[in-house]
Amino acid sequence: MTAWDIKPSGVRTVLENTRKAAESMGKTSVAIGTAMEEAGQAAGTVREDALPGEKAAPGQQAASGLVASALNEFMAKRQKDFFYLALRSQDSIAGALQATQAYNHGQLQMAATKQREAFDDPDVQAALDKARKDAAK
Repeated sequence: MTAWDIKPSGVRTVLENTRKAAESMGKTSVAIGTAMEEAGQAAGTVREDALPGEKAAPGQQAASGLVASALNEFMAKRQKDFFYLALRSQDSIAGALQATQAYNHGQLQMAATKQREAFDDPDVQAALDKARKDAAK
């Protein structure tokens, strides 16, 4: 560990740039979800009597067409991938920050531990379950 040569100001700059990029990815993910939902609604249904842009009556669920079903299936299968990216970014930023702080305090073993932990794969299923539970509240 004595070979480390960390410049905290450089780490701070990289972490700030990475945080901004991660925030942008989060906003993009939300926008993708919204666009997919709107695309599914705009595609309409397969019913012969459906009108373009037809909305469900209040309290009723609109019938979805083939496009909406395909988009929902795509998003359901990619949900873990999106969560993985978000969690991995968050863990990497936090790990780099914690490792740098430990390094600054002369705690080289702690710095090495935090650096190693930052490379661990996040528990995506647990995060999804928690997000669903929180959303249901």
